[in-house]
Amino acid sequence: MRLVSKDFFRYYSAIIAVFILSWVISACQTLGQSSQQSRFIENPAAIGAQFPYLSSLPDGSMLMSWVEGTGSHHALKFAIYHQERWVRSGEAMRGSAWYVNWADYPAVVAIDDSFWIAHWRVKSRTGQLYDYDVFFSISADAGLTWSQPQKPYQDSTPAAHGFVSVFPALGQVGMVWLDGREVAKKISDRFSLRFTLIHRDGHVDSDRVIDSNTCTCCWTTSTVASKGPVVIWRSRRGDEIRDHHFAQLIDGIWSDPQPVSQEGWSIAGCPVNGPSVAANGKYVVASWFTAEGNRPRVRSAFANDSSLQFSQALDIDDEKPIGRTSVIAVTDETAIVIWITAMDKITRRASVAARSVDMNGNLGQIKHLSEINPGRDSGVPQVIKNQSSMMISWTQAGSPSRVKLLLVPLKIFD
Repeated sequence: MRLVSKDFFRYYSAIIAVFILSWVISACQTLGQSSQQSRFIENPAAIGAQFPYLSSLPDGSMLMSWVEGTGSHHALKFAIYHQERWVRSGEAMRGSAWYVNWADYPAVVAIDDSFWIAHWRVKSRTGQLYDYDVFFSISADAGLTWSQPQKPYQDSTPAAHGFVSVFPALGQVGMVWLDGREVAKKISDRFSLRFTLIHRDGHVDSDRVIDSNTCTCCWTTSTVASKGPVVIWRSRRGDEIRDHHFAQLIDGIWSDPQPVSQEGWSIAGCPVNGPSVAANGKYVVASWFTAEGNRPRVRSAFANDSSLQFSQALDIDDEKPIGRTSVIAVTDETAIVIWITAMDKITRRASVAARSVDMNGNLGQIKHLSEINPGRDSGVPQVIKNQSSMMISWTQAGSPSRVKLLLVPLKIFD
């Protein structure tokens, strides 16, 4: 029998020790890097779900809603993500004959920790494709129970009503939407932006016109600054100029619509590419898409809500992006813009991209965060943030579709 020498054991023990040490160092490095990298988060949306919407709760939790179902039956569902785990899920509403569109879809929105609102669209009985009404339901117990559905207006005209945005206002919830009643009544060829106040007991005030001439199907957006809610929408002016306007609700009165930026984009029809807005205290930041001069680009600008004027717009991406932008305010003077880039001609794919911008006009590098199908079935990427990261969600188009949720550390923008 041949004996193995002690030197043999010493030699191979040393090799094994070096291997283990190298593996531990590599694992630690990987772990350290992972906190600096983006990662997808599993979520409770069923296979086939679409059109996520994100909002923040006062404790820093995230509320995500999405739509399940196809054809004539749909359900609006939601879940809460708290301290890196899903803690509760539920269903706000379900029904038939809903109008669900990639740019105009149902959502559940947290107004505060217990007062929530859900909204969706229901087709009119006329059978016309674009005749549908806005319906909403409120919850006073953070989504455990919901009120009976109702419309936010008294108008019964079979017409397009949609592209809703909701926000805290005067201790209640404000709602704006695009309204086509005057077109349906043949009073004019204009859509309007209208507002109402929905009280916590379900009472709805009479609706008011903020802008009497808007684009027909670009989503609206809203935020709350220190002096009051700010709403931005794509307007429609002479010579079919479809730039963006904004207004602010101060002491219950809306300011007159003012331009965000005057590109002068003249286009005969709606581009279906709406804006986004966010606020941090008195500072407001907006992002939007324009193709004025046949130059597609995503732009951004800041405003101080005491002056109600936006600064000179900056081009975030001028390489013919698709758009569908969202924005978050990181600090008083910095923001991060999210959008869908141009489609690659070879792969036929695009990217969900992000870029930092500040009030002084400084732009960070463009970060390509994830591949995305450039088609409309991907919807509009949604984004919210907490202290150290942001969450981005969109629809992964396909048969079946899926809801994607990406966590992105804010440190990558340092």
